[in-house]
Amino acid sequence: DFVNAKFFANKSIEFARTIEAVDLLAELSANNKTVIDSIICNQYYRTATFIHESYPILSEKERISFSQSTEFQWFSNIPRYADRYANDTLLLSMAYNSALISKGTNVSVSTAIIKTARESDAAETNKVLTDYLQLTTKKVNDTSERVRENRSFYLEVLEKEMQRSSGVTAQYLSKYFGNWEDISLLLSEKEIAIEFVEYVPWGEPGEDEPYLGALYITKGCIPQILRMCKVTEIDSLNTHFKQDGEQGLAETYDIIWHPILKEFHNINKVWFAPSVHLFQTNIESALPDSIDAYRVSSTRNIITMNDIPDFSEIALFGGLNYDDKDTLVNVELPDLTAYNIIRGSNIEEERVGLAYLKGSLSEVYSAQSILSTINNSIQLFVDKEGTEERFKSLSGTGISLLHIATHGF
Repeated sequence: DFVNAKFFANKSIEFARTIEAVDLLAELSANNKTVIDSIICNQYYRTATFIHESYPILSEKERISFSQSTEFQWFSNIPRYADRYANDTLLLSMAYNSALISKGTNVSVSTAIIKTARESDAAETNKVLTDYLQLTTKKVNDTSERVRENRSFYLEVLEKEMQRSSGVTAQYLSKYFGNWEDISLLLSEKEIAIEFVEYVPWGEPGEDEPYLGALYITKGCIPQILRMCKVTEIDSLNTHFKQDGEQGLAETYDIIWHPILKEFHNINKVWFAPSVHLFQTNIESALPDSIDAYRVSSTRNIITMNDIPDFSEIALFGGLNYDDKDTLVNVELPDLTAYNIIRGSNIEEERVGLAYLKGSLSEVYSAQSILSTINNSIQLFVDKEGTEERFKSLSGTGISLLHIATHGF
């Protein structure tokens, strides 16, 4: 009954920190919806609260460590439960918010910390920030494990001191996490925000392959979830997209965009955050010309659009000469045997044999023409000037916009 279900759920909370544990508890409760709701809600709020309150005071190393934990992996898989109960508004809300929090959060927090430190007038903070930036860009010739550990430890100390002295707080960083309601209020009637996610459907015997899903919101409406195709189909789609021209574009639209947009006839702007298998495909080019597309690391970027830098320093790379041996830095590549087997290619050969990328020169010239209307401080690196050394020399120089027209990787 209801009381026993709540009791069971409350007693199970400490155990429910992995996908497998939640699945087992649901099975033990005979898929009692009250149990499922209690377990998922409690664990969601515990993890979300920890991230909101602890990330501002954790070092980057600690944040990355937590993002690799089974608890965080469970948190990022909440969409699988919303998929099972597609009419449950609470699960849909948690699913969208978990996507907002779990995508690119480490980078967003690091960016916010450094931004806050840059804005500080405290001499102590400025000194720590200078030391931190110098150390992050410093080349270390001694690659021994001891040196790497010492460098990592010192970086961690510097980062925490910078956080403390600059007064970074959870309240300041709250906008870098965001929630779907904030985004929905900022959208116009003709805009849609989409978080693409990947998950294995829950509670469906025989379904153990991950699917591509779309969590989406429009103005004033609660999130919705749409299960799309299997992730393996995305790999095939990527191949067709690159090889089949117009046919590839049509197939991409039919598989990715049509299932979402068929219910919306007046949309003229799409904000979307790709999932892992969509990173390397220009899926936005399959949209009709009447729709503007904005690819973001997370749709929470809609909330922080006012934080776009003023582009005081701009660097553009394009039209690069990949075969000029003089432009290569002599570095010892790591053992990539396993990586090469997976990719079916040889990374050492690719590194010195990349073909000239057609269109990349005109791309940066076009970017330069557009950006020159708002700023005259533009560094342009093309042909033999666009070298690895020139790229690395920009570290710590305050570049606010870096555009690289090159091959994907």
